[in-house]
Amino acid sequence: RSLEDGDYATKVASVDNGCDQAHPDLEFTDGIDVVDEDSLASHPAGSRDGHGTACAGVVAAKTNNATGIAGTCPECSLSCIRLLSDGGPVPIGADINAFNYALNSGASVMSNSWGFVDAIPVPAPLRDAIITVFDEGRGGLGTVVVFAGGNDGREIGAEELLAVRGVLGV
Repeated sequence: RSLEDGDYATKVASVDNGCDQAHPDLEFTDGIDVVDEDSLASHPAGSRDGHGTACAGVVAAKTNNATGIAGTCPECSLSCIRLLSDGGPVPIGADINAFNYALNSGASVMSNSWGFVDAIPVPAPLRDAIITVFDEGRGGLGTVVVFAGGNDGREIGAEELLAVRGVLGV
């Protein structure tokens, strides 16, 4: 093992539509489902969308196991936060609960592969939750908050999610 592969003390919280908790290439330390308000961060029964699992794999899929892909930080610990439902809107309280969970679980990085469909200003409670995690995560050291930039190829407005202080847009 080398430091290039990461460190187990570095926890990455992958926030999306849930993760396949039994995936042979992933090992989760913890997780939460803020949609159904339980500790099962798996995809909903019958869901065929593996986006959350794929995103978690890009982060922390194990290496040298002849399975799947190699993640960018295979030795990091991995947490799954299910925030997205299959189709319906998600209440802003669920968004805030996802950030509170990451804050309280000591996540070093929050990898968010979700966003708003329309170019809208970030609701103030969500903006405040993001800034709190960025400033106060990891016992005051701060948490790196990463958001996917989307697939639209458009300019991000000053009041949008990716423009919140501390957000690293990818």
